[in-house]
Amino acid sequence: MTLSLEAISEFKEIYARQFGEKLSDIEAGQKALATLKFFRQIYSESAPAGWEKKYDKTKRI
Repeated sequence: MTLSLEAISEFKEIYARQFGEKLSDIEAGQKALATLKFFRQIYSESAPAGWEKKYDKTKRI
């Protein structure tokens, strides 16, 4: 799974607000993917179909 630049930027903003720390694009991408994988495992049975495709765009890093 890969994330769009838009998703990574959004994650960076949220992370900075919550933790007061700025992340590089690579760090943000890694943390965002880890978070998504965590939620995928928890909610895989009850999540609506295609939820992970929301941020899977054509622009990638």
